[in-house]
Amino acid sequence: APVQVLRWEREADRPGGAANAAMNLAALGCDVRLVGLVGDDQPGRWLLRTLRGAGIDTRGVMVSRTRATTLKTRVIARGQHMLRIDRESRATIDPTEERRMVAAIGRLKGLSGVVCSDYSKGVLSAPVMAASLSAKGRPFVLVDPKGRDYSRYAGANLLTPNEKELME
Repeated sequence: APVQVLRWEREADRPGGAANAAMNLAALGCDVRLVGLVGDDQPGRWLLRTLRGAGIDTRGVMVSRTRATTLKTRVIARGQHMLRIDRESRATIDPTEERRMVAAIGRLKGLSGVVCSDYSKGVLSAPVMAASLSAKGRPFVLVDPKGRDYSRYAGANLLTPNEKELME
């Protein structure tokens, strides 16, 4: 049967999601402390090394024994994005990991701002969001929202939905 054939030329690994936002802030000279979740796997170890190499404090990043690190593979030909393969969990965060994340947020001090990137992966739960909104010193809180229920972000200083999210 006819099948599409792509000739592999190269591959590149790049942090995505909240890690991408952290990398961009660090590149601008910001003191970045990241709280999040990675799997106990090779992509998670690579991501932590990359973030630390960029000068990002990753002490708040939990290593999960119950879920894999989100991994997205993009197939691009002649500059055209043809396919994306997502390997991820959208399950609600494990209660123990959730408590650890809330505690990690509670330990952060001297924050000017908090950026909450919600990618609907089950990690930015109500308790994690509440801890982010009530961080010590009440820093400026910016949220990149997902979903239709924006009431869960009440108390944030700024929401940054994209056009599609705004229309929904």
